[in-house]
Amino acid sequence: MTSSTTGLGRDGLLLHMSQLRNYWDNEAT
Repeated sequence: MTSSTTGLGRDGLLLHMSQLRNYWDNEAT
C-alpha cells in the first residue's frame, strides 16, 4: 500500500460515510 492510496482511501472513506449518513437520515425521515 502506498501513502497516496492510504490518504485517498481515508478521504474516500470519510466522504462515503458522510454520504451514507445523509442518505440514512433522508430515508429515516
